[in-house]
Amino acid sequence: MKTKKESGYFDGYTDEDTGDIGAEVSGQDVIRLNAPKVILSPDTPLLTKAQDLAGAINELFQSGSGGGDEDWTPPEDWLPVPEPGDYEIYLLVDIVDVSSTNLGFALSRPVDAGTGYDSLTIDWGDGTIQSWLGSENGGTSWSQSDTIHTYTAIGQYIVKIVASAGSCFLQRITPTGNPESKVLIAKLGREIVVNNDSISGGTDHTQRAFYRQSRLHYVKLGGKGGLPRDHGFHNCYVLRKVEIAIPPTIIPSQTFVYCYNLKKFDFSEVTEIANSGLYYSYFSKLDLPKCTSIGGSGVAYCPITKEVTAPLCASIGNNGFIGDFGIEKAVFSENCIFGTNCFQNCFSLIPRPDGSIN
Repeated sequence: MKTKKESGYFDGYTDEDTGDIGAEVSGQDVIRLNAPKVILSPDTPLLTKAQDLAGAINELFQSGSGGGDEDWTPPEDWLPVPEPGDYEIYLLVDIVDVSSTNLGFALSRPVDAGTGYDSLTIDWGDGTIQSWLGSENGGTSWSQSDTIHTYTAIGQYIVKIVASAGSCFLQRITPTGNPESKVLIAKLGREIVVNNDSISGGTDHTQRAFYRQSRLHYVKLGGKGGLPRDHGFHNCYVLRKVEIAIPPTIIPSQTFVYCYNLKKFDFSEVTEIANSGLYYSYFSKLDLPKCTSIGGSGVAYCPITKEVTAPLCASIGNNGFIGDFGIEKAVFSENCIFGTNCFQNCFSLIPRPDGSIN
């Protein structure tokens, strides 16, 4: 029998038969937080080194804040990750189970690179190095199915990817989700592209570069092309720090959904938050000095956001801040146009900028 505990963030429970404390989080059924092994229903054990996920959720469950304010640095026992060159990617990966050891990448050409794939080299960190010359150079062609590797021993590895002008678009890393996700740290050179929006109208390439990398703690981006188009860091539960050399001007849809531990990001150059751009994000304060528009549900259901300052913002879409229960201060342009239900259920925000009372 489960006894429910209502929370402002998700429903918690206590199992009276086992004593387990758990929670229903992010549509992923039940996570039991104090069982001998962390359990993700239906009864899928998370391995010891994946319990950072449970730690993040447990902290959120207890305090409703999730941590992450500090300037995060990697633990001393993690391998050091080198700084990448312009066309390089370095990853720290952690293999904790030899029964699930595949790691793969979807890499492709950027919008201005013509057709076909260019040269690529991957050093998997375990003594295996693979290289392809690429069809554009008249060599042996390769495809995304080639960029998959199976490790034979547990441990940490430094993966080095050397791309080229015709093969530097990182679409995504696989596999995704716990316990399969393996990437702890990612560093991308300044010529590595993570947003290829204009290619064929932006419809034929998946651009969720770090989607569901639920063990990912730190990302460093060169910043070319901005942030991944949609769902860039969706379900990166333990992500603590994102550095980007060129601050983005647009926050794409659902960029930081359920990033419980990410509390700092450089919004200084942002002019637009797309529909659902900061939906379900966990920033306590948003300083948006250049933002002129916020799309529908742009900052919706952000449970710990208390303050938003966007003095140039002149347009907010429907449901812009709906469900932000704790927001206490919101500053926008005097001429701002508000959509419907912009501040519905913002119980701590009185008076409402749009004059509503719901």
